[in-house]
Amino acid sequence: MKYTLSRQAESDIRNLIKHAYLSFGFEITDKYQKGLNSCFSLLASEPSIGVSADGLRVQYRKFPYKSHVVYYKVRKKDIFIVRLLHERMDKFKHL
Repeated sequence: MKYTLSRQAESDIRNLIKHAYLSFGFEITDKYQKGLNSCFSLLASEPSIGVSADGLRVQYRKFPYKSHVVYYKVRKKDIFIVRLLHERMDKFKHL
């Protein structure tokens, strides 16, 4: 299985990378981004590894990655990554 990013998830990642680079520099940002890509690949290969987030949205699942949470939906041919939110963000407001 593969993964697909929503436009909002792409924006979340761009903002995360920009903030991380300005705050922590290239090496840490690069390491975080590579880890995040590995996380997405893991979710694509084992979609049921995340827990249900039906209390937020029907058919949504979530999976933590360091200080962020990946929200996604399992579809027939891929997983659709909806958002990447910092753990402190109001998930009800942003999903």
